[in-house]
Amino acid sequence: MSRIPCEMIQDLLPLYVDKLTSEASNREVEAHLDTCADCRNIYERMGKEPELTGNLCELPEIEYFRQVKRRNRRAVAGAVFAVLFISAIVLLCRFFVIGVPVEGYYAAVTVEEDEILVEGMLVDSAFVFSRYRIEETDGEKRLVIYGRLPSFGRGDAAFSFALPQYEQTLVVNGMRILPDATVIEKQTQQLFEAKNPYIGDVSADGRISALLGIGEKLGNFKTVLQTTEEPYSWTFEFEDEWQTSDEEWKNEKMENFAYVLLALIENCGEIHWSYQMEGTTYTRSVDAADVEEVLEEPVKSYGETVERLQILLRRLGM
Repeated sequence: MSRIPCEMIQDLLPLYVDKLTSEASNREVEAHLDTCADCRNIYERMGKEPELTGNLCELPEIEYFRQVKRRNRRAVAGAVFAVLFISAIVLLCRFFVIGVPVEGYYAAVTVEEDEILVEGMLVDSAFVFSRYRIEETDGEKRLVIYGRLPSFGRGDAAFSFALPQYEQTLVVNGMRILPDATVIEKQTQQLFEAKNPYIGDVSADGRISALLGIGEKLGNFKTVLQTTEEPYSWTFEFEDEWQTSDEEWKNEKMENFAYVLLALIENCGEIHWSYQMEGTTYTRSVDAADVEEVLEEPVKSYGETVERLQILLRRLGM
């Protein structure tokens, strides 16, 4: 007969049932159960599934909560499916019907009487033109182009439409159409914003040169700035040898660049450039007085406003 009291055995039974007691404890519990009917009955009840007993209203309550739980699960699953379905419909409409705003596009603007004709094409070949919208920010109107994915191969990347002449400035892909119908090109706006008061500001000089694309069009060059006495000047020493066939074109191009540099760098009085051709070094130069003779007005006046700068660029065919 076990020497351990029933109270202690009954305290150990939950651990014994869950197999959490040691081997020594197991032997004591099992020996006690062999000789004690009361403790054995308690142990046997612990090992059985709980029976539904008690008040008659308890069973319907449990079943009710089970039904509620099942309904909730179905409701959640239905809601998730509905959200996914609606999201898919929205995405399909957005990308195949309505379209999304696109930044990559070419556009040409023609102002005729009271109408602005906009013609262009999307750059991204994955999209076709969907629609356009006019937004207003900071007192200016801005054209927003929308592109969509082609449905069943339909659609065109090109677009053409007419807009009315607005009382505010209209921005089209960086271009500005002023209320008086003046068109300011994107490059013109960028150049005017890069205007530099001092020839000695190398980084500012570099921005203007990069916007004009001097190195890209004429080749690599070294810069020499003369800032000790007037007239202050900028010399371009082109490193790549020029060919006879393109010498005239390059000199004409560089002369146009010189006009713009003189207009935008306020204290710059002269632009020089040198290049190698067939073993010989050639030099050219343009000064403010030369330009005034050609333009019949001071070159610096073309740097006073963005509208004047646009006039100069158009006169130069740029």
